[in-house]
Amino acid sequence: MSFLILAGSTTATTAEDKKFTGPYVAVEAGLITRGGGKANIYYGGALGFRYQTDSNVVFGIEGSFAKANIDRNPRIWTASGIAGYAFGSSKNNLLFAGGGAHGRKDSHINYKSLFATAGYEHAINETLSFRLKANYYIKNYYGATAGLVIRF
Repeated sequence: MSFLILAGSTTATTAEDKKFTGPYVAVEAGLITRGGGKANIYYGGALGFRYQTDSNVVFGIEGSFAKANIDRNPRIWTASGIAGYAFGSSKNNLLFAGGGAHGRKDSHINYKSLFATAGYEHAINETLSFRLKANYYIKNYYGATAGLVIRF
């Protein structure tokens, strides 16, 4: 009897539940600030690939490119690894965190440093998600973005 209860309580993730597997592109916009100062507009896009395991752990890589109207309108890029967990009855919610390298280039400055991110993503359907992210750039910059993710 205990075997039947145990067998009935385990749930396998089906292919339909794996909403966070495969390549994707994203568009995002938000705010970025330096050391808690004035918030400035940040906008850009991302390209990535993720894999969702049968146990709903998600691993991936992502690169992004953006512009911000802070300190001479820099171009900002990131390259990061991410890990997360898909949850909910349809496995359409994802909590994730990640980190990697970031760079900033404008007419006067060109530097590279470290970057960390954390966020939440909700799969609206099989190909479209909405996500919120918080970013920390080691050079005392903080950002928050909202965006759309298109999986293909």
